[in-house]
Amino acid sequence: MASAAEKAYEVLKQRVIGGTYAPGAQLKEEHIARELEISRTPVRAALKRLVEDGLAIADPNRGVRVAEWTEVDIEETFDLRGMLEAHAADLAARRGGEALAERLDALNEQMARAITKGGAALPELPGTIGTSGAARNARLTVVTTNRFEPSMTAAYQAAGITVQAVENMTLEEIFVATVLAKREGKRQ
Repeated sequence: MASAAEKAYEVLKQRVIGGTYAPGAQLKEEHIARELEISRTPVRAALKRLVEDGLAIADPNRGVRVAEWTEVDIEETFDLRGMLEAHAADLAARRGGEALAERLDALNEQMARAITKGGAALPELPGTIGTSGAARNARLTVVTTNRFEPSMTAAYQAAGITVQAVENMTLEEIFVATVLAKREGKRQ
């Protein structure tokens, strides 16, 4: 069974990675201990680990704060997403079949019309249509959605990217899957 310090660390790490705590936010031992209903000692150990991992910084005069996103952090996070999405798009192109290709073509046509009209009527996308869902790999979908998306959301915020831009990135993923499917001749 995990110790109280380990549990506190996991909770705090997920909150930092997921953007629950904004960059620069102070992480106060007493407040966190009350919230997690544990003593301050395991919280102190958890905060120390966050600092060791580079997710927080300790300032003798200001306590422990969430680390700011650097340009390198943002670039590496986007690069990782690109790698994951390229792999998912490749799987989608190989596994999707004619039905997926037709569905993606229809969505691309809807997107093109919506973009021509200023983006006001962008189509709603079912969760299984994105590249990770279309790849037909449940674990890849879980990793990209549950594990990676919170970090991506925080990276978007740190980079000053709007919600509309994020939605357009998702639409671009669909376009990539379609292009790959056509290029690879995987329609059957």
